[in-house]
Amino acid sequence: MEVTKKMEDRIDIERPLKTGEATFTRVGTKTFHQVFLDKLHEKEQKYTKDHKPYDRACAHFDFLDRYEAVKREIERAEGAIAMDDSRLKIVLTDLEIYGKIERFTKIGESDDMINRTVDGIVVPTKIGTTEFYQCKQRGHRIAVHVPVIIVKEERKKEIVPI
Repeated sequence: MEVTKKMEDRIDIERPLKTGEATFTRVGTKTFHQVFLDKLHEKEQKYTKDHKPYDRACAHFDFLDRYEAVKREIERAEGAIAMDDSRLKIVLTDLEIYGKIERFTKIGESDDMINRTVDGIVVPTKIGTTEFYQCKQRGHRIAVHVPVIIVKEERKKEIVPI
């Protein structure tokens, strides 16, 4: 059985790229979108460690909306755009607004339980609570785990000695 290659197939595969079609980036460099995602992850981790809600989805959508709008306008004016063009560097200066508690509505909470074996008996043990929030802007739901230790500290602050 003989395998033959058609010349048309080779031409289609090896066709030269049109101007602006090749968007090469150097190995190890990050696009502006990747840099933004790194900053967003850092901010989200800060709020997660503090056991507070953070609306990562809205922050990402707002960035993408601005990024695509700027990219579209540059492409309309010039026809093509390099992915490392400095005009694509869109800065959402205040990522803190996506973590403000006024941005959310608390829609519920539930106890987090695990089974522990104590003296051969399985005992359900509360390890914390999960608080459920909903974003007022787009309706995203966010779950935040709060360990028992933090719940106890908050309740101590609420109790006023007589």
